[in-house]
Amino acid sequence: MSDINILSELEENKKAVIRNINIKGSMRRRLQDLGLISGTEVECVLKKHNGMISAFNIKGALIALRKSDTDYIETITVEREC
Repeated sequence: MSDINILSELEENKKAVIRNINIKGSMRRRLQDLGLISGTEVECVLKKHNGMISAFNIKGALIALRKSDTDYIETITVEREC
């Protein structure tokens, strides 16, 4: 593992691990309910509308999120194994 980024920067077909959610209130709770908690691995499956909407594989579920929400989620990039 390496670089700390934000989830909205994750490219298609790349994986990352959730580090932190930097938002409070009901949106934080909603994201956690979707499985976005510290230590969870996510994969970006699809990006649309210039990255404004992205679909992620989170614990086997395909979840679409807006960039305005994923901008608050810190991730650690997962390096591909050789």
